[in-house]
Amino acid sequence: MRLIYNHNRTKAPGERGKERSIDNCLSVSDPTSTQWPLYQGLTCPPPSLLNTATTCSLGGYASYSLNASSVAHIQQAVNFARNSNLRLVIKNTGHDFADKSLGAGALSIWTHHLKDLQFLEKYEYGEYKGSALKLGAGVETEDVYKMAEEKEVTVAGGECRTVGIAGGYVAGGGHSMMSSLVGMAADQVCWESLVDGVMSLDGADRRIGSFNGDRTPGRAVCYGESERE
Repeated sequence: MRLIYNHNRTKAPGERGKERSIDNCLSVSDPTSTQWPLYQGLTCPPPSLLNTATTCSLGGYASYSLNASSVAHIQQAVNFARNSNLRLVIKNTGHDFADKSLGAGALSIWTHHLKDLQFLEKYEYGEYKGSALKLGAGVETEDVYKMAEEKEVTVAGGECRTVGIAGGYVAGGGHSMMSSLVGMAADQVCWESLVDGVMSLDGADRRIGSFNGDRTPGRAVCYGESERE
């Protein structure tokens, strides 16, 4: 969440509030924005908050950002960072109270637009048999909940509607309102595709795992579901 701050104090008190707003999607839809300015270094606060003049700098923000829309983009970015000795960070939606998607001087891979979302009515993996959702890394909670409602299934997801479920949410365990019934969100994952940034000698991408032989870019997670009674 990010506050759009109006530093013009010449307005009448009743008018000032009209020029301030909170946009839940502003930070999510920005490739480098941070959730907590503290971890950015507070190098460019609004002028009205300071008693002395200051100059702005990037601070903890990444110096470069890649809008990834394919596996090839991610692999090339990883190789570029390695060959150029650059720090590498990943940002999906940026929901992280420790702001680990920040990195001063880094190359940031932005996975926000990997939006593939599919409902699989009948899916089998190991001992699991039932319906499932297949998510790209950038799919947000509100999109998953909307599809779950349409298909009459229950998803173990977070409270905030702009969290990317297949990103750091699941990687961090995934606390949910449903956890007391079904466990953590990570417990619901059937299958996952990881990109390691390595190209084979023939130029084909190499990934860890495949979804029933499907290696389409951006389709990251199969998310197990339970039908409602």
